[in-house]
Amino acid sequence: PPPPNPPQADGRKDFDEHIYETEEDYYAERSYLAKDFLPLVRRCKELNRCMRIGVNHGSLSSRVLSFYGDTPRGMVESAIEFADMCRAEDYHNFLFSMKASNPLVMVQGYRLLAAEMDRLGWDYPIHLGVTEAGDGEDGRMKSAIGIGTLLADGVGDTIRVSLTEDPEFEFDPCNRLAEIAGERLFENPEAGRQQRAPVTPEMLSPENAQYLYQELGCKLAVGMPFKDIATSDSILMRSLPPSSDVAARRALNRLIDVSMGVVVPAAVLDADPLPNAVALMSVREARSRDLPPGAIRLAIQLDGSETDEELESLPALEPIMLLNTVSPEFSNLHSSRRLFEVLKRIGSDVPVINHLRPGESVTDKNELALQMGMTLGGLMTDGLGDGVLVEPATKDFAISIGNLHYA
Repeated sequence: PPPPNPPQADGRKDFDEHIYETEEDYYAERSYLAKDFLPLVRRCKELNRCMRIGVNHGSLSSRVLSFYGDTPRGMVESAIEFADMCRAEDYHNFLFSMKASNPLVMVQGYRLLAAEMDRLGWDYPIHLGVTEAGDGEDGRMKSAIGIGTLLADGVGDTIRVSLTEDPEFEFDPCNRLAEIAGERLFENPEAGRQQRAPVTPEMLSPENAQYLYQELGCKLAVGMPFKDIATSDSILMRSLPPSSDVAARRALNRLIDVSMGVVVPAAVLDADPLPNAVALMSVREARSRDLPPGAIRLAIQLDGSETDEELESLPALEPIMLLNTVSPEFSNLHSSRRLFEVLKRIGSDVPVINHLRPGESVTDKNELALQMGMTLGGLMTDGLGDGVLVEPATKDFAISIGNLHYA
């Protein structure tokens, strides 16, 4: 039987564990919900007012927690239950909200809701948001991971970025997320300006080499670098100091000597070899030629245009890693999903680094956080990839992230 003086809707927080042997037992307690909730529904229908059916992961009732646990399924079932009561009154002027402070839980909840609505033949609007995202770049990236992942899936009609900052600071990142999601529908006009090489040989000069070693997480002993638990595994260099620059080449060789991979485009190595380097090639190039002189290992850069047959040939090429650098003309998320589906089908365990190359217009760290969250966060939320590489078009940013390092 319903409890005495039941509170409004399903907000009971009695901290008691309720035992439900069957779904019938669980739904039997629905009567008290209807008693409190239906008058509100009827009044909204009478006045033609919209209602948001909002479920917060951190505020599930003890009734829901006892039956479904602290899960996205519990969030969805709670929302559907209230929607059923609205529909029973022929009231359809409502939308759903399934918020959580954990972006992974939030994404799972919304995806499950979208799938359930599809099964039921419903088409109600969905509002997206990550609760208590935080502030600064962390809060913006956390919001971008949750909201951006779902927008890329085609889920969501309205969005809100909730930061622990003054409310006026929430509009710009929210508006920018909507713009980025919209830009994905069209060819990127900035594509031609995203190829400028950011890494310069000056980083390896005698006066700068010590700082580079420190940025890479190396331990130093008498000026010599040594690998530690937090040391970067590899670095990507688009250009090399000439072999005539003895001091700079010595600095590179010291990194190679401590088992750090130095990844360099094959064309650069063809022009001026670096012993023991990792040659970076496209899959088509790797299938048609040998490694450059001095190179001992191969890394392959993918842009999303590869055929299934080319992707299936990857294990035979024996690369040490794949750089997933999707061309702006393709959807990053969907092209990447295709790549991982093929790798799974052929049983490949080659590490994949999800690679982001923001354009020259990205000069603000908050903007970079939003782009990283939407482009890389969506993949990592799904467990796709072994690391991330962020390579801004300008060298004004200094970012250490994932298994590869950009300095």
